[in-house]
Amino acid sequence: MDAIRGALQGSRNVIRFNWHFYVFAGACACLLLLIREQVEPMVRSAIDIVLILTIASTFTSMAVSLYVYDLSDLYTLKWLDRITLEKVDTIVSITAGFDEFSTLLKRRFSSSTFVHLDIYDVERHTELSIRRARAAYPLPSDVRHVASTSLQLPDASMDVAFLLLSAHEIRNTEERHALFRELDRVLSPKGRVIVVEHLRDLANGLAYSIGALHFHSECTWTRSFDAASLCVEQELKITPFITTFVLRHNGTTS
Repeated sequence: MDAIRGALQGSRNVIRFNWHFYVFAGACACLLLLIREQVEPMVRSAIDIVLILTIASTFTSMAVSLYVYDLSDLYTLKWLDRITLEKVDTIVSITAGFDEFSTLLKRRFSSSTFVHLDIYDVERHTELSIRRARAAYPLPSDVRHVASTSLQLPDASMDVAFLLLSAHEIRNTEERHALFRELDRVLSPKGRVIVVEHLRDLANGLAYSIGALHFHSECTWTRSFDAASLCVEQELKITPFITTFVLRHNGTTS
């Protein structure tokens, strides 16, 4: 897809790919409105509280999505200015069925050799939103589809690996550990892995309520990095809801 994003494209896609959650919330609100007229005043007050929380949670998640995906610097890649990359001759973008960043990365690193790998596995990665996203935005024909446990790249061949809002689609712990071990293998001695994700934390919990359970906690990410002998060189926030981890080989000097 092109780097020029349409108006409100990010928040529209969130609703488009996750509409079942919004339909469910709307149905619950309608049901509560019907029930509240048939119950005692004390129960009605409790229903009113649940109703307010349901509506507030829905609109909060939509507002945060607008901020993160349409109004922040997430897609401008300006946050990369805060990261020092010693060498960017060869870079790899690793996606999981849906890609909004590779064209942007190609334009930013136009003089680099660019490799785009997609690790989506229809049998393992069963999230409904990703299936809808794949149908709406088919990946380019030059994308190489590989297993998350075997990236099919030579040892120490990549200077920078980008996993931008993609690695959380791997729900299985061992599979996720295997992916980062592969990244450690293909990373050049001075190379860096850049992981951008929502975290299962307070900010995202307040923003997305139970939807935040789809994200991994910082401890979960740290265990995956440790399992692959990768260490966090830098951690920065793009927004209060988006975290970037910059990883390097454990023991590599900056």
